[in-house]
Amino acid sequence: GVFDGHGGSEVAHFCSRHFGIGQLSPPEATPDSLATLLSDSFLAIDDMLALPEAKRELAELAQEGTPEEQEEERRARARGLEVLHQSLSTDLQMFKKANQVDRERGVQTLLKMLYYSKLSLQARQPTNPPAPVTADFVGCAANVVAVTPTQLITANCGDCRAVLYRGGKAIALSVDHKPNSPGERARIE
Repeated sequence: GVFDGHGGSEVAHFCSRHFGIGQLSPPEATPDSLATLLSDSFLAIDDMLALPEAKRELAELAQEGTPEEQEEERRARARGLEVLHQSLSTDLQMFKKANQVDRERGVQTLLKMLYYSKLSLQARQPTNPPAPVTADFVGCAANVVAVTPTQLITANCGDCRAVLYRGGKAIALSVDHKPNSPGERARIE
């Protein structure tokens, strides 16, 4: 699954720790049981976030690491950005020399560029001391895909989507939950 924090990463980390997809073993996992498990897991996480224990865990997640550890993590991210930048430069030079782009390599490079952009923006964000964290003020969009030998079963919550690329075409596997879409607005109200 992919868990993307909104307003902070704490709820995303909480969801990744507690999401229940690992509860079924392959012999007992059917498409119906996986779909039910995915739906139940989203609901269970929502219930868990209201508990006092979750509030304590979110506060701990916000405070993880000493200032020295946090500085070392910042330096490690900066090093990672530099390595990613060098990899992108190498890819672009290779494309320029070859005067063509292999489709698979082009897609990989595009994904690297998007990831690099996201990390660069995050690195430029000012770091302020964390405010008290509760699930009332931070959240998480999530997209989970269960893979069986014959099916992909997706579930999502929030402004996120799963897309399958097949035969040169993008195929939507989920629909974003946006408050301005009619179905979502009706569900909320």
